[in-house]
Amino acid sequence: MDADKSYRLKIKSRREFKTKILETAAELIRERGYVNVTLDQIAERLHISKVSIYHHWTSKKEIIFDLHRVAYKVVIESLEKIVGDDDTADSKFRRAIENHVSQVVITGIGPMLPQQDWLVISRHKKEIVKLRDTYEDMLCRIVDEGIKQGVFKQVDVKLLVYTVVGASNYTWVWYSPKGPMTPKEIAAHMSGFILNGIMAKSTAAKKK
Repeated sequence: MDADKSYRLKIKSRREFKTKILETAAELIRERGYVNVTLDQIAERLHISKVSIYHHWTSKKEIIFDLHRVAYKVVIESLEKIVGDDDTADSKFRRAIENHVSQVVITGIGPMLPQQDWLVISRHKKEIVKLRDTYEDMLCRIVDEGIKQGVFKQVDVKLLVYTVVGASNYTWVWYSPKGPMTPKEIAAHMSGFILNGIMAKSTAAKKK
């Protein structure tokens, strides 16, 4: 094996290992809460030494930062495709909610709970806030588009987006794979509840 290929495989292996640690940390935080999770517990579940974790992060707060960063980047990348599609605003908004919920409950790297932002060490907080604002701004664009097209009622756009983000994030807390609905079904119900409340009467009548 040539040196370049060996190096690439080594880098890939390190990334996969780091992702596994993040997934395990997210899993434990969901089960026990951030305060009750230690690096020792993360290492124990993975059957590795705590030193292996310190190769990537200096503290639990650093892990929380990475969980936020990865979660936002994944969901932003997916939302960018939805926003750029030639589709109706209500369809985009429905897909955006489904995208958010599925990312939160399926990937395992999704603790995008707003109340956890203060846990992120100060030197990284600006990056998380910037990613959060980018994501929320894209959702606002979809709603603004729907209002201009007459698809949605005149609503407080920011308040609507905060409601959607808060509800979608919180599925990470109560969702169980053993529950009666799949993530897709949950997202469909949630988007239906929200869209029924904001669709313009003329548009809603046409869809019946």
